[in-house]
Amino acid sequence: MVFASPIFLFAFLPLALALYFATPNRARNFTLLCLSLAFYTWGEHEWVMVMLTSIAFNWLGAMGVEWLRAQSTQAAVAIGWPHRYEPRRPGGVQVLGVRARQSERAAG
Repeated sequence: MVFASPIFLFAFLPLALALYFATPNRARNFTLLCLSLAFYTWGEHEWVMVMLTSIAFNWLGAMGVEWLRAQSTQAAVAIGWPHRYEPRRPGGVQVLGVRARQSERAAG
């Protein structure tokens, strides 16, 4: 199915929009996922398993990063989480969860 085809414009798109707005807010992402997979299956059904595998792999990776992030800052830094985006407190520098005051850095 092509985006400019009449079946997409006058059948699939109105149905998809109606389903999206009829769905509660919590389930809208899942609704879009299902509609996207239906659209993709209609056009290129040979590649749907690759797409589902990619979705599952990315979701599991995101869950792993979130779990590590919840465990500790050190684990997040160990997997390459950008430390520079951590919140900093005025008057000190935070490195791997240890806060050093400017006076301590000057003395040491």
